[in-house]
Amino acid sequence: MTEATGIAGVGIAGGHLIPVVMADLTDHPDIQELLRVHGHVESGDCASSWIVTAGARQVILKLEFIRPVEVAFALAFDMSTSAPIVDSIVNHNALYFVHGLRGDKYLTIDSRDKVLINVPEMGFELYWEGIFLKQAASDIRKRGVSRKQARAMAPEFIEQLRSLVNIQMPPAR
Repeated sequence: MTEATGIAGVGIAGGHLIPVVMADLTDHPDIQELLRVHGHVESGDCASSWIVTAGARQVILKLEFIRPVEVAFALAFDMSTSAPIVDSIVNHNALYFVHGLRGDKYLTIDSRDKVLINVPEMGFELYWEGIFLKQAASDIRKRGVSRKQARAMAPEFIEQLRSLVNIQMPPAR
């Protein structure tokens, strides 16, 4: 992953802010082709599943596209830096995926070839709450807070974070 941001649009995911995950696909022409072709069709089919590594250091989103292009790949999210992105994907059931090089910003690339990927609920969200709570407590502890205080502060930290990213566009009139 080279960059992550969010965009919201009327009529997409209820107007919620959807994370944009940018990855360098230079060595993956098959995934670039998926983005290019998907830009010319209305919809596609994609199966998804979440995988948690030992110790929950990474959360991986495995994606298997059936159409318009058949391709499978996985997005790995390092929990120490990307937990809020995973949380947004889990809570809004979607992400935008786009090609970009390290140092690129979403606003400076040609984002026409992006794909909106629906990530339906599949039970992971219940498991995710515990992972995110533990990661939030760990992040708080890095600021010199005791383990007990960090555990107590983590739920409020998550609530405040979610209030920042749960921006919603008003419905079209």
